[in-house]
Amino acid sequence: EGLWEGLGLNQIDGDVLVLQRSELSRLRDMDGDRVAERIDTITNDWGLTDNYHEFAFGLPRDAQGNLYFSLNLAFLNPEWFHGKSNAPYRGWLLRCTPDGVVEPVAMGFRSPCGVGIDAQGRVLITDNQGDWMASSPIFAVNPGEFHGHPASLRWTEHYDHGASEPKDKQPPNVDRTSPAIWIPYDWSRSTGNLVPDMTGGAFGPFKEQLFVAELTNGMVLRAELEDIDGVTQGAVWPFRRQVGSACRVLFSPEGNLILGMTNRGWGGLGPGHGLRRIDWTGELPMEMLHCRAVPGGFDIEFTRPVQGDMTASQVHARDYDYHWWWEYGSPEQRNRDLRVESVTLSQDRRHVQIRLDDLEPGRVVRLKLNDVTGEGGHDLLHPEVAYTLNVLPGTGTSAHPAKPTRPPAKRIAETDSGWLRLTWGAPWDSFSQRVDGWRLGKAALQEDDASRFADDDGHDLLINDGSAVDDLVVQGGLQPGMLSFGLWLPEGGRGGVSLPGGTQLIVSDTTNGDTVSGLIQVLDSTGAQLGASTSQWMGPGQWHRVEVALSSQGIESVRLQDNTILNDIAIQGGAHGDLRLLASHAPVGFADVRVKPNLPDLESSALWLAKEYHTVGDVDVDDDNGDMYVSGGTGEIVFDTSLPPQCTIHVDTRFQPLGLGWIDLGGTRVLLGESPGGGPKTGTIVGRDVVRAGLIADKSWGRVSIELTPHVAQRFVTVRVGGLPVAQAIVPGDTVSGPLAVGHQVETGWVAVRNLSLVQ
Repeated sequence: EGLWEGLGLNQIDGDVLVLQRSELSRLRDMDGDRVAERIDTITNDWGLTDNYHEFAFGLPRDAQGNLYFSLNLAFLNPEWFHGKSNAPYRGWLLRCTPDGVVEPVAMGFRSPCGVGIDAQGRVLITDNQGDWMASSPIFAVNPGEFHGHPASLRWTEHYDHGASEPKDKQPPNVDRTSPAIWIPYDWSRSTGNLVPDMTGGAFGPFKEQLFVAELTNGMVLRAELEDIDGVTQGAVWPFRRQVGSACRVLFSPEGNLILGMTNRGWGGLGPGHGLRRIDWTGELPMEMLHCRAVPGGFDIEFTRPVQGDMTASQVHARDYDYHWWWEYGSPEQRNRDLRVESVTLSQDRRHVQIRLDDLEPGRVVRLKLNDVTGEGGHDLLHPEVAYTLNVLPGTGTSAHPAKPTRPPAKRIAETDSGWLRLTWGAPWDSFSQRVDGWRLGKAALQEDDASRFADDDGHDLLINDGSAVDDLVVQGGLQPGMLSFGLWLPEGGRGGVSLPGGTQLIVSDTTNGDTVSGLIQVLDSTGAQLGASTSQWMGPGQWHRVEVALSSQGIESVRLQDNTILNDIAIQGGAHGDLRLLASHAPVGFADVRVKPNLPDLESSALWLAKEYHTVGDVDVDDDNGDMYVSGGTGEIVFDTSLPPQCTIHVDTRFQPLGLGWIDLGGTRVLLGESPGGGPKTGTIVGRDVVRAGLIADKSWGRVSIELTPHVAQRFVTVRVGGLPVAQAIVPGDTVSGPLAVGHQVETGWVAVRNLSLVQ
């Protein structure tokens, strides 16, 4: 007991070695009672601060007795995911010699959760998607090489070993080693460690191939590497799904694959703790055994002979690359479908040569083999492979799949821009009224009944156990754009949301015993089915993310777990209406319900205000290409603009949590930034109508619109946030006649505006 976040383990000569956050420790059982009476520090020769994410990962041992471990960066400003190397060798791979001496090996890592050594003796590292990491990579590491994240360069000679640090938003001018494999995002979001199959066939036909832990999606992946023209690259496949939050994998002496699971707040697939074991049944599966790059295409070897012929029409091929930048990960870029020139089976029917047109280095190639059956009628178990093509065989040409690109917008990433968070923080505040039968609770099931939620209080979910009579309603919550929500169902659970025109989206868990299944349906107002899918369901007691794209014609798409499952469903009533979490479908738990309306482009529809302004009070103004950041002390920037009796003021805004900002209409003040300490939120008409729901994520852009309508000698004021009405008041006419001013209070933080405009 008392160990500090041990994320590496090994055993040497009867001693147990544990890599803690702060040290490499030797645990010794002195009297044979299986309890360690003595803990020795082998070394703690690396830097550590109080940052929450400075983990240490390991702990494989090479043939010379060196132990390898990697150090996580700190995650700091300007975003929670932004990596910093604030102490020596954060973001490095280190090794500890048999004499206990720590040596730096290689740099450029972000959150390198897995370290391994393959059958050829290569040292391998997995990393996790984030800034400067486009997706989750597998690196083959050579001493002295740089692997992409600039922060760790701080501890090199170029930066005088910590005296200065690299720029965190600009690519460094340093030669970079590409990953041997970029794992597709839909297969891995949080990659753990990896181990080679050295079981001698006890685990099946995958001799010396790599098995990789995956936490978020709850998978084990399979991979193999090859060296072409001195460059390491290779292929990756899914291997086993629905295993739980696998952070560590290890082969037992008997040839079982042991999974160590944790989610410790990282949000992995349940179960999120404990051990699991994968055994080979002894039956040879029909799988792609190898995928090797050859001039003009790929050679794929199967575990069983192919039954029947294979044609080019059975192969779908595409490729893509990534951005290399400081944003959080990268979507697939420059997607192309590749033309299949030919497909040729070998005489023994175990190999297929696939020739593709226009292959390029620096791309990830995805190959999907459709309707392929092995001898004996065995379907191809995993029909898709992803191959990272760093070098093109036969040409000697190479390129990075993650390519430098124009850096994202100044100041901060904008991943949440445009989204309205309806249940964030205080989840009741967005709804027109609180309804009996809905409760706040934990994402947990009863121990003896997986069909029922645990009774524990919590803030994970808005839960309807089946006793809710009325829907939870966000008036005007649906517009053309996106609807997104988290869903957590018990076994046999069922949840639904209303869409315009009486249409409903219903999600049901249909799991039966060990067979995990689910059903997503779109029903019209009569209950007739307009569309349905059983794809991508992870099972009861798991987090699911549902995204619906709405247009004026109906549903453009429904996505589950970031995968499109339904397309182009026409519905009545356009896309405008109230958003309802339906009481009639239960038990269900909702979380992080949000919408992203398609808002008009202000530049094409609005009269721009003149940029001339003067300042009042103690404020600083930074004009960043039209984005005006107001910070410093209390004061305002004032635009000398009169307001007609009937008009609408639009402004896009963003803020730091400690920056209280507002727009003043000449005496009536509307909040832009949040009040420190959990006070009124964006859209509040100060002294008139308080908004409690924090709809706009801090540091992300959102639209605020203020409508003025004559009301005798007064004015009727309506405030909309992202098109959603949030506040109303009747105010004296002289308090909304101008001038317009944007203000800020508190010495820390900032508020920003752009596209400030007036429509009559």
